[in-house]
Amino acid sequence: MAQNLNYVTSSSYCYDNEPSNCTKYGRLYTWIAAVSACPSGWHMPSKEEWEALFTAVDGQSMAGLKLKASIGWNDSSNGMDAYGFSAHPAGYRDYYTGDFELAGDFAYFWSATQYDEENAYCMELHSDEYRINRNGDLAELYDNNKGNGFSVRCIKNSP
Repeated sequence: MAQNLNYVTSSSYCYDNEPSNCTKYGRLYTWIAAVSACPSGWHMPSKEEWEALFTAVDGQSMAGLKLKASIGWNDSSNGMDAYGFSAHPAGYRDYYTGDFELAGDFAYFWSATQYDEENAYCMELHSDEYRINRNGDLAELYDNNKGNGFSVRCIKNSP
């Protein structure tokens, strides 16, 4: 999909509980909600599928620049949107506090791959401001708490 999923499920949220943010960013899903949120014939990407995307766009060090939307990122951290992926900085919903954080600066996308019982892999894109001495265009895959609210992209199943 060329946009963040915006399908209403339980345990999905609009940033700051504002419906207009769902229109702008898509919904934020807990991992459990995300696993079943993609429509029939589509699936949430695995860690390996995110890694394949990185390879296709010239590696993790270039993925942020090439996948980030060309507008909407804080601190002049817009990307090229070279492939129509249009990653918008939707931020996230914190599992522990229920607070919404970092819209404009970060985009987090769930992976279908679990790390352990409490965590699953996610892909992160960020603005330069939050990664001093690191490339702000780097895309990272790491584990995160399944209760956090992150964006979801779906991939069409192979025929």
